[in-house]
Amino acid sequence: MEVGRVAEASTKTIYKAPALEKGLEILEFLSSATEPRGMVAIADALGRSKHEIYRMLHVLESRGYIARGDSGDRFQVTNKLFELGMRNPPIRNLHDVALPRMRELAASLEQSCQLVVRTGTQMVVVARVESPIEIGLTVRVGYRRHIMQSTSGRILYAFHPPRTQQQFLDELLATRPDGVDADAFLADAKRAIEQGCIAHESDFVDGVVDIGAPIFDLDYEGAIASLTVPFMQGRYTSLALETAIGRVKSMAGAISDALQGGQANA
Repeated sequence: MEVGRVAEASTKTIYKAPALEKGLEILEFLSSATEPRGMVAIADALGRSKHEIYRMLHVLESRGYIARGDSGDRFQVTNKLFELGMRNPPIRNLHDVALPRMRELAASLEQSCQLVVRTGTQMVVVARVESPIEIGLTVRVGYRRHIMQSTSGRILYAFHPPRTQQQFLDELLATRPDGVDADAFLADAKRAIEQGCIAHESDFVDGVVDIGAPIFDLDYEGAIASLTVPFMQGRYTSLALETAIGRVKSMAGAISDALQGGQANA
């Protein structure tokens, strides 16, 4: 199974639900878009008429699944689907087990940390704990990026079940954003497996090293999540990077042990 991901439908669909299919197409398209999209752009991308799309957008907006961006005429997905997914027992259990240990880690490092899972070809932040000191780097819950664009994604790919890893890689390569170096990504993943974790300079913030380590559960063959710390170096901390890496790796192991032992309230 894959956390937060519904099994892909068979290509030989027996029953048709055109309205539902249109709504799902819109949600899937907007969830992978890097910016809000207008009705015409959505219709063109999906090969639908503006009339079909207009009605579906109205319904999805009224139910809270999409919202208008700052421009007022473009749409983006909200966190409603994410909130529904968080009600799923495996996600809730992961969240309940990880959160107190994430607080302990954040206090130990004086840095923020986040819990990241895979959804399709993207990573999504499902929990975070902010730094206990005034300065820290955090991302919002629900934040997502392509797997190949993040340290958490490298962990989730590296520790993906081997029997389906090639299929996963094919999906990633087919959807990778422009400028992503596939060879470098695979080299990082190989190093993560060898070391049991990864420390990678942030692609977006200077002076930050993203530290990631895998979390495992008995119900899933590969890593169920990545415990990730955007480690701010220099004057922001007196802690050595290697010490921080060891603590992140150790806490990911503690969360894994608790999940595998069923200690949801430990």
